[in-house]
Amino acid sequence: MPNGKPGVYNVVETRGSVYILPITKEGNIVLVRLFRYTTQSDSWEIPAGGIEDEEHPLLAAKRELQEELGCEAEKWENLGSIEPANGIMSAKGHIFLAQGLAKQGKNEQLEEGITETKAFTPGKIRHMLADNIIVDGPTLSALLLAIAKGRLTL
Repeated sequence: MPNGKPGVYNVVETRGSVYILPITKEGNIVLVRLFRYTTQSDSWEIPAGGIEDEEHPLLAAKRELQEELGCEAEKWENLGSIEPANGIMSAKGHIFLAQGLAKQGKNEQLEEGITETKAFTPGKIRHMLADNIIVDGPTLSALLLAIAKGRLTL
């Protein structure tokens, strides 16, 4: 422990994850809604998922966008990375901006536990943030990075 005394410390180790901020051609932000067992509540979030063995983060992001939204994007940009829970987890999260979405057939929403997908205007996202409707840390981080880099205005 920080005070020098012995203790138990649990650490979750992963291969990392990807988070995708999808923006439609009209400038709307697409979120997925799913039930989170850990909090026993529904959560509006950006598409996300784990990186598979030796998979490049961008390829993982493209795969996750297809699985969760059934979409491909015309333009991809790496917005940066986060450590989503560095007090308990050893994992790097890569955040990508995906612009110009185009439907590409089937998705795996049922398998992913997604109950709804919806495109929100930037103004509606701002209200969802102010009303504490969006509470997912990586989603908040992605929105903040996009704003800080001048890619999004709410």
